[in-house]
Amino acid sequence: MIRDRQGALERRDFAAIAVLWAVIALGYVVVRYDAIVHLRMPDGDDYLRLQQVRDWLAGQGWFDVSQHRVNPPQGVAMHWSRLVDLPIALVIIALRPVVGQANAEIAAGVLIPMATLALIMVLAAATTARVVARTWAVAAAGIVTLSAAIYLQVQPLRIDHHGWQIVAALVLLWALSDEARQWRSGVIAGVAGALWLTISVEGLPVVAAAGLVLAGRWLLDPTAAPRLQAYVWALTIASIVFEVATSGLAWTHTECDELSRPYVLVFLFASVGVSLFGLSMMRTDWRMRAGAGLLIGLVSGSAFVWAGRSCLAGPFSALEPLVRTLWLNNVAESLPLWRHGLGPFFADGSFAVVGCVGAAWAFVTERDRQARLRWCTVLVLGVIATALMMVLTRAGGVAHAYAIPGIVYVVRALKARAENGRDVYARAAAFSAIVGMLILPGAALLLDKQSSADAQARPCDLNLATIDRLPAGVVFAPLDVGPELVVRTRHSVVATAHHRNHAAMNDVLSAFTGSTQAARTKIMAHGAQYVAFCPTASDSASYIHFAPHGFAAELAAGRAPYWLRPIPDTLKKGELQMYLVRTSAH
Repeated sequence: MIRDRQGALERRDFAAIAVLWAVIALGYVVVRYDAIVHLRMPDGDDYLRLQQVRDWLAGQGWFDVSQHRVNPPQGVAMHWSRLVDLPIALVIIALRPVVGQANAEIAAGVLIPMATLALIMVLAAATTARVVARTWAVAAAGIVTLSAAIYLQVQPLRIDHHGWQIVAALVLLWALSDEARQWRSGVIAGVAGALWLTISVEGLPVVAAAGLVLAGRWLLDPTAAPRLQAYVWALTIASIVFEVATSGLAWTHTECDELSRPYVLVFLFASVGVSLFGLSMMRTDWRMRAGAGLLIGLVSGSAFVWAGRSCLAGPFSALEPLVRTLWLNNVAESLPLWRHGLGPFFADGSFAVVGCVGAAWAFVTERDRQARLRWCTVLVLGVIATALMMVLTRAGGVAHAYAIPGIVYVVRALKARAENGRDVYARAAAFSAIVGMLILPGAALLLDKQSSADAQARPCDLNLATIDRLPAGVVFAPLDVGPELVVRTRHSVVATAHHRNHAAMNDVLSAFTGSTQAARTKIMAHGAQYVAFCPTASDSASYIHFAPHGFAAELAAGRAPYWLRPIPDTLKKGELQMYLVRTSAH
C-alpha cells in the first residue's frame, strides 16, 4: 500500500520536474521562434482570444465578451469565459510598461502556454505519485512532454482555453485519487469540475463520469455518501459562483454551448437528492440505494429536459446546411479521431488505450483496497476520456493526460519483470516492451507532426504595410483568415469560424460558392468595403472544390468581376489578395 504521505511529491521531485520543464519549454520556443516573433498563432481561436483581452483592457465591459469587429454593427456574442482572459491580461498589464504592448502580448503568448505545461507536468506527477509510487513521478512528468495531443494545446502562442481544460481535468483526477481525505477530495474535485465546465462544457461527460464513480462507491458502501455530497454540492455552488463572477445573470438563460441554467439545474437537483437520501440510507439494502440513485437521475434528467429541451439536439443544431458542410464537417479538431487517417488514429489512440490497459491491469492485480479504488477512478475516467477523444479529436489532451498513470504502471511492471526474469528471452521481450512504451508517445508526436504543421501553416501572408494603409473598413473574407485580420489590422470582418455567428457565416460561404452576382448582393448587404481572398488557403480550396464555377473559383482564376478593384501590391503569390468594392458600375 502506498499511503498519501508516501506518495506526496518531495522538493527534489519538484526540482527535477522544473529542470525538465525548462529544457522542454526552451525547445518549444526554439522550434516556434519564427512564429513567436511574428505573432503567428496556431489557431483562429487564439487570435480572437487575444482580441477579446485587448478589447477588455481597452475598456469593454467585464461581462461583455462580444466581438464587435466581427459582423458589425451587430457584433457576435461569444461564449468564452473571462477566466481564461485573466492570466493573459495580467501578463500584458505587468509587462506593457517595460516592453510595450506588442512585446507584452508576445510574452503572454509564450508564458501562458508554458505555465499550463508546468501545471500539467506537476499534476500528472502528483497523481502518479499517489496511484503508482513517488519514485515514478518525474517519469510521469517526462511522458507529458511526449504526448502530441498535449503539445498541440500548450505550444507557444496557444493561449486559448484548451490547455486550461487539461489542467482542470488533472486537478479533478488528482483530487479523486485521495482516499485518505474523502470530504476534501470531493470538494476539490467538484470545484475543478465547475472550473472545467465554466471554461468549456465539453468536459461534461468526464465530470458526470466522476459523479457516477462516487455514486457507485455510495451504492456499494453507504458510508461513502459524504464524499458524493461534497462533490455535487461543490460542483453546483462553484458553477454558480464562477458564472455569476464572469457573466452576471446571463447564466440563468438557456445556452447550450456554455454552462447555463439547464446544466446548473441538473447539478442542483442531484445535490439535493444525494443530501436527502445519502445519510438517511446509511443502513439500508444496496437495492434501496440503487432505487434512490435512479430516482435522483430521473428527476435531474427531467429538469434538464424541462429547462433545456433545445440542447438535446446539440449546440450546433441551428447551423445552416452549407455551414455544416463547408465548415463544421471540415474542422479537424471537431472530427472523430479515425477521420484523421490510420497513423494519427493508431498513434494517439494507442497512447490513451495503453493508459487504460495499464489502469485495468493495476486494478486487477493490486490487493490493497484503497489502491484498487484509486485505480478504479483512473480507469473509469480514462475510458470515458478516451471514448470522447474517439468522437472529438480535441479531447485528446485530456485522454492522454489521464493515460499517464496507467502508462507508468505498465512500464514499471515490465521493468520489474525484465529485471527479475530468469530466461534471457523473457528479459529481452520485457525490455523490448519498455522501449516500445517509451517510443510510442514519440511516434505519436512524429505521426502528428504533419497535422500540427498544417494547423500552424500560413498559406497566405498578410501584407500589413499595404493593408494598414487602407482606410479602416469591413472586409468580406473567408472564415479562417478573419481572426488574423481582426488582430493584425484595423479592419473588421463579416464572419469568422465561430458558430454563434452562423447566419453571417452562411452569407460568406454562400457568397464564395455562388455566382458573382449573388456574391455582390451578399457583400453589399453587409456593407463591406473590401473583399479578401487567398486561393491557396485550405478553406478557399474547399469553396472552389464545392463550387468549381463559383465566385471563389473566379477570383482564383484571376477573373475578378467589374465591381471589384484590385488593390496594388496585394496580388502577389502567397499573399492575401485584397479588392476594393465598387459601389457603382463606374
